[in-house]
Amino acid sequence: MKSLFTSCILLFLTSGLFSQNIASFLKDTLDKTFDLQFSNAGDKGMVAALYFPDGSSWTKAGGYQGTTMLSADMIYQVGSNTKTFVAALIMMLRDEGKLGLEDTIYQFIPPLAHVDGRITVKQLLQHTSGVYNYTDHPSFAGNLNLGLSVFWTPDTVLDNYLNPADFSPGTSWKYSNTGYLLLGKIIESVEGKPLNQVLKDRIFTPYNFGEIYLGAYDSTTKPMPGTWLSMSNYLSSDVTSVISSAWAAGAILSHPVQLAKWAYDLYGGKIVSSNSLTEMTTASALSGGSYGLGTINRRMDGILYHGHGGSILHYSAMDYSTQSNFGCVAISIDASKTNQSLVHDALIKVVEARIADAPDPTLGFSEADKDNSFQVFPNPASDFIQIRSESVGISKVRVRQLNGQVVLDKELDLSSSQLDVSALENGLYMLHIVGLEGKQIFGKRLLIAK
Repeated sequence: MKSLFTSCILLFLTSGLFSQNIASFLKDTLDKTFDLQFSNAGDKGMVAALYFPDGSSWTKAGGYQGTTMLSADMIYQVGSNTKTFVAALIMMLRDEGKLGLEDTIYQFIPPLAHVDGRITVKQLLQHTSGVYNYTDHPSFAGNLNLGLSVFWTPDTVLDNYLNPADFSPGTSWKYSNTGYLLLGKIIESVEGKPLNQVLKDRIFTPYNFGEIYLGAYDSTTKPMPGTWLSMSNYLSSDVTSVISSAWAAGAILSHPVQLAKWAYDLYGGKIVSSNSLTEMTTASALSGGSYGLGTINRRMDGILYHGHGGSILHYSAMDYSTQSNFGCVAISIDASKTNQSLVHDALIKVVEARIADAPDPTLGFSEADKDNSFQVFPNPASDFIQIRSESVGISKVRVRQLNGQVVLDKELDLSSSQLDVSALENGLYMLHIVGLEGKQIFGKRLLIAK
């Protein structure tokens, strides 16, 4: 998915001699970008978060929840991003041999009206099962609104809001929340415990997600804002019916930073096996090449992102950059606008531009970094590096911290040379090759990782 060097650039960007972490290094730019794009979006309230590989994070909120300023330090509804958690659980169970992706669903759950027994677990994950989407049922939304404080079980939904299938299993693609309710039931059947407990045992607790919850099932430690139904109508009442009915299809609640960390952990390879992650991020041809197993793939400016989105009473966008290895989230609490993607994408572009390969003197090089006539290895390095060039002989080798301070300056014969970097602390540096006439002829990022 990415080279070790690309992965490690961000991981060690702020280690050692460079005092700032990634989030603080980018904070001013991110703050200004958020403020500008939030103003352009026009939403009444929005929050965004980024999570970086050095463990640092950035978050900011704008607007209001009712008459009070919106805070980033709250719990938000993340809707269908829940599907990434459910898909991860299924892949864990598959890797343990507890189920197979090609297993048919009635091996695990009892038959249901309008649900074809030939449907496989994989077809539910990738929305090729044909099972009717319960949120499309003409009576569903109206009945939810009759009692917003009423708790809905998944059985209530499955028994009352399914119509005949849209197509035969495996013959087409259509997004179906029902499929993920069925996956939730399968997980409970295999594990012999409630879904919220499986999430805690397998994801929330072992991976330190202390502020992610299955809504309507778990108690939260922080408040959750309401929703702007229009520019003047703020809904602050209990919405248990909406959240509980979403269950395995969309009931996750999360702190914004924790959701950005989830994107980073999941798609960065920390949660499921490498093979399972590859399967999750491999799109079905029937989806038009965009939807894998609980994962949406998209490209922006040529860069591949894995993630999802969510639309419940809060509207969310979540992505992981395969190029620069960070997670990004934006959540709008304005149902009349839902412009979270405008802010989300702008923040992503800022990070990519500043960290990936930007021609910015504080972060590295542009075309000089790609000069194949020079070899610098190993990179990452610990004690010594070899520098080779067939076309350049004696030159100055200069190593700088990211703040520009020179930490090594030595004259070497590049036809056969070794540079001692053992005195450098872990971190990312800029290595310059300077000709004897004083002109820089090559530049490369150098990662020290001991």
